[in-house]
Amino acid sequence: MSVENYINQYCSYIHEWDAVYEEYAKSVGLSYTGLIILYEIYEIENCTQKKLCEYCFIPKQTVNAVVTSFYKNGWIMLEEMPQDRRNKTIHLTEKGRKDT
Repeated sequence: MSVENYINQYCSYIHEWDAVYEEYAKSVGLSYTGLIILYEIYEIENCTQKKLCEYCFIPKQTVNAVVTSFYKNGWIMLEEMPQDRRNKTIHLTEKGRKDT
């Protein structure tokens, strides 16, 4: 198999994987982006909006909109960072762990 075929096969698998994630997100009432951000909040230690933008390659405005929505739903809490009070870490609440 040629390198081009390997690349095409790899891209096809990624596309299929993304489609599965998107279908699952819709089934639980989330957008694809919301699901990705929720996963990263769970995974990233001392998660901040800036880290979400960097890790997920999602624009700041989109991350902010999703985080605000999660906050309003009571799924996350925000804590000021002692070393930089302008930034806040994002943590799942008990409700967020149960509802999502």
